[in-house]
Amino acid sequence: GADSSHQNSIHSHVYPLLLRAARGEAVERTPVWMMRQAGRHMQAYRDLHQMYPTFRQRSETPDVATQISLQPWRAYRVDGIILFSDILTPLPAMGVNFDVSEQGIITIIPI
Repeated sequence: GADSSHQNSIHSHVYPLLLRAARGEAVERTPVWMMRQAGRHMQAYRDLHQMYPTFRQRSETPDVATQISLQPWRAYRVDGIILFSDILTPLPAMGVNFDVSEQGIITIIPI
C-alpha cells in the first residue's frame, strides 16, 4: 500500500540503482554496469598498461586497480563497475606463486 510506496521512494534516494535492482526491488530502469575488460578501448587504460605492463602489476597494485576500475565509471557514468582483479589474486598470500601472460595463459608454480 501507501507505506510500501513511501519505502520505495526513500530507497530510491538512499540506495544506488544497481543495489536496489540486485535486491529485487522495482527500479525505474535497468541498471548498466561495466566489467573492466570492456574498457580496453580506452586510451587511459592503454596508458596505464604501458606503465604497468603485467596483469599482476595492474591487478595487485591497489591504486592502479582502483584507477582502472573507475575509468569506465568516469567516462560513461554507468550505474556500477566490477573491481579490476582476478580470482587468482589471493594465491601469493597463501604461498602459491603464478604468472599470467598478456595472452591470458596462467602458469602456477607448484608448492
